Amino acid sequence: NESARYVIEFSPTATGTETATLRFPSTSDSTTSQLRYDLSGEGVNADVSVGMDSVSFGDIATGSTAKQTVTLSNDGSSDATIDAVRRSGANSGAFDTNLTTGTLGSDTTKQIKTNVTPTVTGELEASLVVEFDEESTQTISLRATGIEATPVIPSSLSFSDTRVEDSSE
Repeated sequence: NESARYVIEFSPTATGTETATLRFPSTSDSTTSQLRYDLSGEGVNADVSVGMDSVSFGDIATGSTAKQTVTLSNDGSSDATIDAVRRSGANSGAFDTNLTTGTLGSDTTKQIKTNVTPTVTGELEASLVVEFDEESTQTISLRATGIEATPVIPSSLSFSDTRVEDSSE
């Protein structure tokens, strides 16, 4: 009695159902002329998108923080693995996000919180780049304008009662 082990691999190149038949011809003189196995598999994909591909924070005083939320969606029939999250661009250090690597389930949305804290005045630009396991990438452009913080100057000041020839601050 001899046995053999075969490995059958399914590697779809498109979404949808694929079928095939695997046949082994008989090597004996039995009435069975061949062994037949029906095979099927489902090719599935994640379908990842962002709610907006550009976020503008507007004018933000230096040292202040502004926040925006962007929706990341997977409308596909399989999970998407977030392999990398990175910021790029000349002003990438002014921007931050709560998004980390992990899994984005099928038919799921996730809220990405993005912040900017300008330390200089002028135009700030960067990109938030999200890389997925199926070798797709989503890029969100981030823009803000750092403006000079305006000091708060009261219209009047009242000093406490101060003895003559003393001073009060």
